[in-house]
Amino acid sequence: MKEKCCCVALDYEAELREGGSCGEMSYTLPDGRTVMLGLERIRAPEILFKPEFIGRDHCGLHESVYKSILNSDLDLRRCFLGNILLSGGNTLLPGLPERLEAELSALVPHEPCSSVRVCSPSDRDYSVWCGGAVLANLPSFCGAWISQSEYDEYGPVVCSVSFDIFYWVKMRRDVQQ
Repeated sequence: MKEKCCCVALDYEAELREGGSCGEMSYTLPDGRTVMLGLERIRAPEILFKPEFIGRDHCGLHESVYKSILNSDLDLRRCFLGNILLSGGNTLLPGLPERLEAELSALVPHEPCSSVRVCSPSDRDYSVWCGGAVLANLPSFCGAWISQSEYDEYGPVVCSVSFDIFYWVKMRRDVQQ
């Protein structure tokens, strides 16, 4: 339903006042019933930018991206702002790339060289899987693999521990060479 019916408003408040440019749409549920959707089409994805709408006390997508960039090296921030790459199914919502770019642009201090650019490749719904497949096939990554029995014994924490050890050993090898 989300992928077929929802869209992200560039200006949420204006969309509410104007009744939503997405318009109304009918959707047939798996049980055969049909529902009419109006403003729900823009209200549902708005939680990506305003999680407080559903009682969550954390940052919206744009704020999380911006904070991540601010936590990076000062020399890289401009590069990161100009090369934001969307991936995953939720990024396919119509209007999301434009809204994210607008929200980030509003957060960035207006300097001549700090332009925000959000890239949204057409195959981004599978890009996370493709990246994982490439990573898993790198010979240098096989030391970070975790067996099913290790996961069953230690739980999710084994992922962090295993990767931290792998990364430390690899970095040490790189420094020695």
